[in-house]
Amino acid sequence: MEARFSTGDVASKLSVSRATVFRFIRSGRLSAENVAAPGKRPRYVIHQSGLDEFLASCPSSRPATPRIRRYKRTDSSRKYF
Repeated sequence: MEARFSTGDVASKLSVSRATVFRFIRSGRLSAENVAAPGKRPRYVIHQSGLDEFLASCPSSRPATPRIRRYKRTDSSRKYF
């Protein structure tokens, strides 16, 4: 049987809030199953395969692009009236 996680479990694994996990589910980036009764508040269960797919497509798993360093202005570059 495949492992199943609650939204709180996934939030702690990813170091994000539960609201962010709900946002991932609503946007379709993270697949989840609603196990609540019809007409009740949604209660999502995330399967291990859905979590693995999400982590594979997550932008944080890609190498980071180097940031462009800005140079500080020196006092000589400022001109006053």
